Amino acid sequence: MNPNKKNVDLCGKAILPVDEGACALLACGGHYIRTSRVVKIHEYTPQILRFETVNSNYSVVLTPSPLAAVSLIPMGMAAA
Repeated sequence: MNPNKKNVDLCGKAILPVDEGACALLACGGHYIRTSRVVKIHEYTPQILRFETVNSNYSVVLTPSPLAAVSLIPMGMAAA
């Protein structure tokens, strides 16, 4: 990460896949953030997303989607 850029620390999730060369769209605390163009992805795990844009360094602690914890198909039907 570039030490000369502003550091942005968030808790949230990426709405769209984060790709180098494109803007990132993040959801955080009921708000949406559209970043400048991503120049480098430093870390992308289920727990954290760290990337650098033209203007800033982002560290996003990824929160699970509320629907990720709920199965829409009853487990008895899923095995059938």
